[in-house]
Amino acid sequence: MRRLSISGGVIALLSTGFASIDVASATTLRVPEDFPTIQAAVDAAGPIDVVDVAPGTWSDAETRSVWNGGMYVNVRSVVFLKPGITVRSRSGAEATVIDLSLNPGPGFQTPVVYPGQQAGPATIQGFTVLGAGSGGGGISSLAAQKLIVRDCIVRDIHTGGRAITTANGGGLEIYDTLVENVTLLGGTAVRAISGGSLKMIRTTIRDNSAGGVYSTVPTILEDCNFVRNRTTQVGAGANLQGPSEVTRCLFQENVSLEDPGGGLVVSSSPAVVEGCTFARDSCGATGAAAGMWVAYAPGLSVIRNNTFVGCHSPVFPASAFGVSSSVVEFSNNIVAGSTGSAALHNVGGTITGGCNDYWNNEEGDFEAWTPLPTDLSADPLFCDPEAHDFRLHSNSPCAPDQNPTCGQVGAWSVACGSVSIEPLSWGRIKGAYR
Repeated sequence: MRRLSISGGVIALLSTGFASIDVASATTLRVPEDFPTIQAAVDAAGPIDVVDVAPGTWSDAETRSVWNGGMYVNVRSVVFLKPGITVRSRSGAEATVIDLSLNPGPGFQTPVVYPGQQAGPATIQGFTVLGAGSGGGGISSLAAQKLIVRDCIVRDIHTGGRAITTANGGGLEIYDTLVENVTLLGGTAVRAISGGSLKMIRTTIRDNSAGGVYSTVPTILEDCNFVRNRTTQVGAGANLQGPSEVTRCLFQENVSLEDPGGGLVVSSSPAVVEGCTFARDSCGATGAAAGMWVAYAPGLSVIRNNTFVGCHSPVFPASAFGVSSSVVEFSNNIVAGSTGSAALHNVGGTITGGCNDYWNNEEGDFEAWTPLPTDLSADPLFCDPEAHDFRLHSNSPCAPDQNPTCGQVGAWSVACGSVSIEPLSWGRIKGAYR
């Protein structure tokens, strides 16, 4: 693959002061046909212009002094964006690579977006971003307007950096992107703090020893996958401290090595978590609530129509779901096959809801938790739990037709025909989750 000369690893949004945008005047600037480097094209682009990048590995960096919300810092990178600009690959992420590891140097090595005026968000689309120097990372937005990341792969960041981050800015949106192999133990792969908001749609966060997502801003997660992430802190999959909506997400085999919340932690603000699956999430010797933990969250958090299967905590008090000093509606969830400690635990919280199915949890269902009259204890009859298929047989007690009082229970609907009450020994099923 050819090596093309570009500026380092930064998407820098420079102040422009444009007062208005004329959509009809948008221009496509081609690299390398019209400009020899991505940065040359970005510097020449105006609001809403598109920088169209040919396949190749882009690695030559430059250093610029940029404003970081409180001081100027030197940043070394490949792309410094301006507001309103879209930088997109012509042939997709597999063919178009920004490799920061090929050009080490002092200072940060991060695609960064910086302050702009009245020109809308900056967008990066269809790149693989690899590696970084000390203190660097993948794609960042500092003291800027909104950054949008689409159809990217960000991976192999090993030296203290994060994959995607925003701070002191207008927000971050991530679509159809893969983040993997970020190895800052105790850190996080995706971080959003200090203003703005975070939205992630159809994005996969996997195999990061830096943990998955840390956010202190309003957050929306939809149809995202958090798989095999590890951290020494809370929330190996996601740690959300702002008002949050988490819908149809998968949390699978995430491990919090020391603290609670292997899959998901919500704290400090209310959350709605609906239609999610927590499978085989776990925590270490000092942790608990391996699937999900709601902690010190004012207001009402709603945990509805989720499936918790095979979550493991080796210590008291909870393996699947825990509540600490929060008000929670816990309704229409399946909690099955938990191991190591009781499945659910409540410490100083208020629990409402009902219509939950608690089934074959190794150390019991509850600790300081009172079931409600509409709750049940019956085999949910998953289609193929050994293959992680948690859809339901048609005669499942969690199917709407079998339970008209409650309607749908769990995250998954009916997808296979009726079956005998014990299609597979639960001991074999639990064994698949250890």
